[in-house]
Amino acid sequence: MFVLKVFGDTLCNKVPHLSVNMSMKEVFVILVLLSSLCSLSAQEAPHYFVRVHDDQTVSGGRYLSDGDKLRRPDTYRDSIDLDRLTDSLRKDVAGDRVLVYIHGFSAGDLWYERYMSKQVRAAVLPDTDSPYTVILNVMYDTHRVYSKEKKLIHGRADLLAPVVAHLLAAVDAEISIMAHSMGNRVILDFLLDWQRSDYNLPIKRLVLAAADLPIDSFETHIETLAAAADTVVIYRHDTDRVLGYARSTDDIDRLGLNLPQSWASWPSNVVMLDGSRVRRQKTLYDNISNHRYHIMSTAGVKSLRYWLGIDTTAPCPYDRIGDTSRYIICQD
Repeated sequence: MFVLKVFGDTLCNKVPHLSVNMSMKEVFVILVLLSSLCSLSAQEAPHYFVRVHDDQTVSGGRYLSDGDKLRRPDTYRDSIDLDRLTDSLRKDVAGDRVLVYIHGFSAGDLWYERYMSKQVRAAVLPDTDSPYTVILNVMYDTHRVYSKEKKLIHGRADLLAPVVAHLLAAVDAEISIMAHSMGNRVILDFLLDWQRSDYNLPIKRLVLAAADLPIDSFETHIETLAAAADTVVIYRHDTDRVLGYARSTDDIDRLGLNLPQSWASWPSNVVMLDGSRVRRQKTLYDNISNHRYHIMSTAGVKSLRYWLGIDTTAPCPYDRIGDTSRYIICQD
């Protein structure tokens, strides 16, 4: 009871002292109300999703706030129709910034979706104020067979592209897009589709993290990528073991693993960020795989927040190669 009282006293610093004589039910009700008040903080900024399913239908909705999850512990998100999603998204963005996060290969697993969404929120929506008022997660049903998913991903992207474009065109906001792993195949397909459909979306920043994208595909379409956003940032790691496995399946170099020889001639707004010197990551898996260092290490998060325009101080200790600022080495 005392622990609950202390928690209630300190949560959001918005309530007077609770009486230790209160019942457990009364304390619980007050904590739920306090959690609802806290839902206006940066950590509780609206968090939406769109998803394409195996039956080729597209759904969308909103993740529950922490306060809602206390009242409804049996669920994690609400599905709503796309018209309501558009209206809700337009209202919540309210002229600020929106971040689109495109998940990778394991996006079809609910536990992984929840875990990665939490890590992205922690990086982009910290306790301090963030210019991003909304995160839109883009996901797709996946199978546990990588070779099969490589063949299916482009069809899924074709279904998602017009939906995501419609949502982003409906909001009056600055747009940043971050793709991880296989999600980079999705964003490239998006950009090509939007170019053909004459969508002119105001994309400020495009982050390609640990890209499971063949280098030849990237180089073929680099002008499209460069023209789509003011700044394009590519995160690579020369011992990314997940991409190392992907490369072993087809002997094709990956953008997030192998260094393209043409990088010095890229358009001036395309930056290569080398995270190979980032050593201290949050989990044993991340220290072994080196596939999520951009959000699972202190140095990576500092760098990411810099390139997303959240914290414009020095991102992390880094060196620049030669006399160019377009190849940056990030390190602990």
